[in-house]
Amino acid sequence: MSVASAEFARLWAQQRVKSKTYGDKVVDHPLVGRLALRYETLRPIGDSGQALIRLHPADESTADACRLLLHENEARTEPGTGAESGTSSATAWGWG
Repeated sequence: MSVASAEFARLWAQQRVKSKTYGDKVVDHPLVGRLALRYETLRPIGDSGQALIRLHPADESTADACRLLLHENEARTEPGTGAESGTSSATAWGWG
């Protein structure tokens, strides 16, 4: 395309690309199937190269699947590692 368009070649050489900071993703999980997720990417001011990506369920069936995965994980957690504290991860994440 750079050969066919001088404007494209100029813009391509500048490499000024904006990151998409939010949106929707669909993931096929091997245990629970389709997960519809919303994401937000938060970056500190400046160019530290760090980012916090927050994923959350986009619909109730995905929220149910996330709860199931959290509870399954807690069932496999060994005593003494925090699972017996009385607050489940699902509740802590607002999905319980």
